[in-house]
Amino acid sequence: ARQASTSILEVALDNQAACRLYQNNHYNIVAERPNYYRRPNGQCITALIMFEHCNRLKFHKGAVFNSA
Repeated sequence: ARQASTSILEVALDNQAACRLYQNNHYNIVAERPNYYRRPNGQCITALIMFEHCNRLKFHKGAVFNSA
């Protein structure tokens, strides 16, 4: 198994459950992409770019395993 050093993701600003989940798992907001997502009703939503320094994630044959 090989260890990753960082993990970057994006999440819709209005997806409160996902934002909370990522922040509770040590992801930090590092940037925003305004109007990145478009809802079916035409509403534009900002994407949050989140970053984590991964000491806990191990990658093995394309899968991610949490070693914590």
